[in-house]
Amino acid sequence: MICRSNQKKLHFTACRRNKKLLYAVFFVLGFCFFASNAQNTLTNRQNTAFNYQNNGTDLHLTDKILQSPTVNSTYAGLTLISQSIIFKKYDVNVRDMRIRYMNNFAYDYDTYLQFVPIGLTFALKSFGLQTASTWSQLTASALLSYGLGYGFAKLIKENVSELRPDWGGYKSFPSGHTTVAFIGATVLSKEFKENYPYLSVAGYTTAALTGLSRVANNRHWMHDVLFGAGLGILATELSYALTDLVFQRSGGNATAFYCNESADEKPHFADFFFSYNINRFGKAKKLKNNTDYSVKNGIGIGIEAAYYFNRYIGVSVRAKADGYVVDNANIWWPEDSVLTVKSGEAGIVINYPLVCGIDAGLRAAAGLNHVDKNQLQDDVPIKSQNNLQLSGGMFLNLRMQRHTYLRFFADYTRTSLEIEDKTQKFPYFSLGAAIALHF
Repeated sequence: MICRSNQKKLHFTACRRNKKLLYAVFFVLGFCFFASNAQNTLTNRQNTAFNYQNNGTDLHLTDKILQSPTVNSTYAGLTLISQSIIFKKYDVNVRDMRIRYMNNFAYDYDTYLQFVPIGLTFALKSFGLQTASTWSQLTASALLSYGLGYGFAKLIKENVSELRPDWGGYKSFPSGHTTVAFIGATVLSKEFKENYPYLSVAGYTTAALTGLSRVANNRHWMHDVLFGAGLGILATELSYALTDLVFQRSGGNATAFYCNESADEKPHFADFFFSYNINRFGKAKKLKNNTDYSVKNGIGIGIEAAYYFNRYIGVSVRAKADGYVVDNANIWWPEDSVLTVKSGEAGIVINYPLVCGIDAGLRAAAGLNHVDKNQLQDDVPIKSQNNLQLSGGMFLNLRMQRHTYLRFFADYTRTSLEIEDKTQKFPYFSLGAAIALHF
């Protein structure tokens, strides 16, 4: 669906085969890199801080592995690549929302924005801010990161040959701009996150904006951007691991799960999330013209914020947009039949700390969704409507840094849709992941 070509079917098949092989190679390399460096960094980085009082006793081997600075970024990189695998099937949903609401978006600021994080790193160091590396170490790590990351991105582009969504050439996968931006953001984070944690947040926010702008400009599919982000993070982490060996440098004090009891007293957060929606719409329904239609699984993007009254109970609000392909017996191109559902919810959240740095919880919420008036291809009528929706689920928060969560959630939502004057039940499950800012 995404690897397009106006040439022969052979090109399409080869494109898909190359991408499947590529994903497999990255997961194997990522796993091996994770496993080997988890123990190596224990020896090379003795100053790693766990920030948890263990009463003078030695940490177990499992705890030591989780402290590895390499593990921290590897988690994030592999998570983004995993999302790329999931979302590539639903890129048309994102593109439809882009065409529907941002069709006139055409700004090239992302060409310059991709270099802001790395430029900020060198500028702030020149102004005297303390970094984790010396000038020579920083320069070597940054150059190697860009060489590996952008080099791999170019190599992949040439071998996959994926058509851009605007039909502007066969170099869509992965997004080079996003790879460059996340390399810079990861360098910025590794150098300043301990002394100036908000600079890390600013760097990754800028990198994320670069990637989303590439989608808004219709130059990349969403899975191009997600893979590029993961590639940038992994390339930078590998580069720092290599330069640590060359310079015999202590690599800072980041941990995979940051543990600080006082920081968890009120775990407020705000996040930007992606979700995969498994709908339970049921069997195909009939229209008045006696043709069948069904609503397929979809994807969602949104923002969420939570405020806690204490460590355990709080309130949350969420706004999101979901895209679903509506399949009809006469529809030829599913890109022309994406149903967009916008919604807002508010509810309560219950948080429970499992161990220091890892929380689990439950949420329950109610809200409204809105569907714009539109006419899907081949007479599947949708009128403008607002519907009540109820949702509930569970979540897992992993504290990656003092002000950063890696969040996973699973929700169940019940709502309804009115199609051709008939109200249809529309329950669905959502599996999602997010990077959250703790404040």
